[in-house]
Amino acid sequence: MRKEQLFAIFLGSVIGIVTAFVLWRSTRARQTPQPAPTQVEEKTTNQVVSDLSIVSPQNFAVLTEDVVAISGLATPGSTIIVTDGKVYTTKANASGEFSLNFELASGINQLKVLSFSQEPAPKSQELTLIFTTKIENASSQALTALVGAVTDIAEDTIQIRGDSGEIKQISISEETSYGSVVDDAREISFSDLAIGDFVANLGHTKEGKVFEAFRVLVTTQTDPVYLESKTGIIKTLNSKEFLVTESDSNEEISIDARGKVEVYSAREEELKTIKLLTAQEGDRIVVVGELDEGELIASTIILL
Repeated sequence: MRKEQLFAIFLGSVIGIVTAFVLWRSTRARQTPQPAPTQVEEKTTNQVVSDLSIVSPQNFAVLTEDVVAISGLATPGSTIIVTDGKVYTTKANASGEFSLNFELASGINQLKVLSFSQEPAPKSQELTLIFTTKIENASSQALTALVGAVTDIAEDTIQIRGDSGEIKQISISEETSYGSVVDDAREISFSDLAIGDFVANLGHTKEGKVFEAFRVLVTTQTDPVYLESKTGIIKTLNSKEFLVTESDSNEEISIDARGKVEVYSAREEELKTIKLLTAQEGDRIVVVGELDEGELIASTIILL
């Protein structure tokens, strides 16, 4: 009987200790500060573009149509100018996307794309495109061009030196065709090629990094015909000859707008054709044209 009493007392003590320990742990857990839930930063996919990039076509693309759609991304609402001597204009939409059609000349076309926003200086990109209708037996793969001066000619290869001085090997075959746009667009043969010719090799890179030419176009290496562009504030506007204070240098520029000038307003969602007399002193404008003894002969004016 005594053993049963002792066992009962022992068992009761154990249960009491366990119960006390459980209550202590529960109280401690309630008193311990819980870490704050991790704040997951919400990421947005609508990133604001603050630079200029050309989406299509790629640089040195070979095109078989004389009109190409140039598309890209820029600062939302910025004014876009594409020029090679001709001036094409448009505006980037609220997402920064823009697109315009540009008419190409036969051979090499060197374009400059400019984006004007609230910043003093425009963003710019250069784009070289090659237009030809004489691509035969080419694969469906998009063609590009390697451009340079011929430094060596072999039976199945042409060696050229690019603007950067890099030597490149061009693979040719019996299917390769040849043309020249130096004097007039005409077909020539392989034997007409000469060391020193400036050529555009039209084709694509095959496996093994060998560039295979479907057409070799003899052309001329000329400096790009880019028009000057100035951004600034109208200081005086008494006539079609006026002064503009340039945004990035604070220098005064004399503007001659007496000739045939296209004038636009970029103050709405789309460019709008206006008359120059709409402009006022203090307006911010872009002037595109040719410099002549320090005076900018305007061909295009855009009110920003």
